[in-house]
Amino acid sequence: VLEASTARDGLALVESQQPDAILLDVRLPDMSGLDAFDRIQSLDARIPVIIMTAFSKTETAIEAMRRGAFEYYVKPVDFAVLKQAVERALH
Repeated sequence: VLEASTARDGLALVESQQPDAILLDVRLPDMSGLDAFDRIQSLDARIPVIIMTAFSKTETAIEAMRRGAFEYYVKPVDFAVLKQAVERALH
């Protein structure tokens, strides 16, 4: 498990470590999570990305799924549900 607190750091990890799956917040200190998602897709569209947010907006959820997010959850996320989503993403 790798952790990044900014989109820039996370994108660097995607490039250098090629993760099997990504958990991504919508609100990041240096860019929108949806913009970061687009950059992740441009680096490797095969990586499943699970997007989460504490700010529930239907438009954001629709846009995330339209762009190809594997799953979209509103925080707080039930850990068992998130674990199942990660397991599905890895398979």
